Amino acid sequence: MSRIHLVVEAVGAQLPELAERARRGGPRVASPDDFLDFAARAEDAGVDALFYADFLGKPRAQFAARPLIPFEPLTALSAIAARTSSIGLIATASTTFSEPYTLARQIASLDNLSGGRAGWNIVTSIQGAGNYGQDLAAKDERYARAAEVTDAVLALWASWDPAYRRPRGGFVDTDAIADVHFSGAHVTLDGWLDVPSDRQGRPVLFQAGSSAAGLTFAARYADAVFGINPSRSGAIRTRTRLRELAAAQGRDPGAVKYLPGVRLFVDDELDTVESPGLRDAVGALLGVPLGGLDLDAPLPDRILAARGRVDTQSAPITGTVEGLWDLAAEPGTTLRELLGVYRNGSGFLSLAGSARSIADTLLGWVDDGAADGFVLGAGGSVDEVYRQVIPLLRAAGRYRDHYAGSTLRDHLEVP
Repeated sequence: MSRIHLVVEAVGAQLPELAERARRGGPRVASPDDFLDFAARAEDAGVDALFYADFLGKPRAQFAARPLIPFEPLTALSAIAARTSSIGLIATASTTFSEPYTLARQIASLDNLSGGRAGWNIVTSIQGAGNYGQDLAAKDERYARAAEVTDAVLALWASWDPAYRRPRGGFVDTDAIADVHFSGAHVTLDGWLDVPSDRQGRPVLFQAGSSAAGLTFAARYADAVFGINPSRSGAIRTRTRLRELAAAQGRDPGAVKYLPGVRLFVDDELDTVESPGLRDAVGALLGVPLGGLDLDAPLPDRILAARGRVDTQSAPITGTVEGLWDLAAEPGTTLRELLGVYRNGSGFLSLAGSARSIADTLLGWVDDGAADGFVLGAGGSVDEVYRQVIPLLRAAGRYRDHYAGSTLRDHLEVP
């Protein structure tokens, strides 16, 4: 049986403990030391990687409610690299607001500084265009640019001869570095990269889009996909579709890991109280009014029938909407369950209860083909996951006792 992979959000998974500290009168804003301590604890637990999500242009109200400064990911992860030795470091960087040479150079630098532990979470961004004096392009156009940017970055990373060795009596044999010429509708590049590839060959590529364009992009480029789906059957369909698309690209479908986001509440219960505005918020996401429905009755057929009339592809985050619809379509799902998933996990899989029940559910998803592992975000205490859930996964022979390799590629078992 395959080993389960676990990646932890460097920002999101810290939020519960930081919020609790603030409630007790402690500092309201996380310091750099908080990030370093959080990373050290994750590494002690044998986690595959830290996933540093980033949003360029977060709404002010949301920013004000969070007890931390969201440092620029590559800068923060470089500091973490110096204080860790094994854990992977995945930085989010936008193809919409960055140029290929800058991205290639920055991420390759992190890969070298960390000894081959870097990953790039490729995003096209859904907000923040005003910070760059732009209007946000349509989703399809953003993905078209993303493909060109990624192709150019990969060409830069591949421009160093893999057999390169530092010559005697000199610093760099520049004949081992190819020039890169790239010309597309969105990107033009004529240059060369001054940072070599590291021991893992190239940084690992992550992608988090769940729209048709996002999955097609992931199937072409991604080593791992961060998914959003609280429904086991929905996750199975998404993972199956992703693997089919990868095979159509001529790739080994097993080379693409599917890692749904998860919120874990060990020895706790999910909040099932309907808060003001929650029903309207979820109804707006689904594109169907939920007023007047019984909280504890199965969702009626007229609600489920509305899915075919909703354009989920145009949603800012398609995965959230598709995942909620997948859960709604499961027989017997009630409105209370649907609202609870969004309230407790923003549409991600949310699990509460004993460590045993949580471990069994995670393993069940992997064994059923719904996931290759998970990305752990804001839920309950992440330390309780390390203390109680991971030992059960180890006892089942499905989680590492120690890091067997030194690179992120080793940890995720991607070629």
